[in-house]
Amino acid sequence: MLPRRRQRRNGGGSLTTARRTLIIEDVITTGGQVVLSADQLLQQGADLVGVLCVIDRSGGANEVVTSGLELRSLFTAGELLQ
Repeated sequence: MLPRRRQRRNGGGSLTTARRTLIIEDVITTGGQVVLSADQLLQQGADLVGVLCVIDRSGGANEVVTSGLELRSLFTAGELLQ
C-alpha cells in the first residue's frame, strides 16, 4: 500500500450531525477496522445504518457482528470457493 501524496478533493471532510451513513468495505475478515471506523463515525454524530461488504471471509463470525452492527455481504468466501 502506498500513501497518498496529497489529499483527495472529495474526502477528508467532517460529517453533518445525524447524517445517515453506510460503511462499505471490499473484504471483511475480522472486522476490527470496521468497528473502529464505526466508533469514530458515531462519535461524530453519524446515523450509522449498517455495514456492506463484497466478501465476508469470516462467514459471519467477526467483530462487526459481535459489536451489534448490521452486516450484509454480497458473497461469503465459502460461496466463492464452491
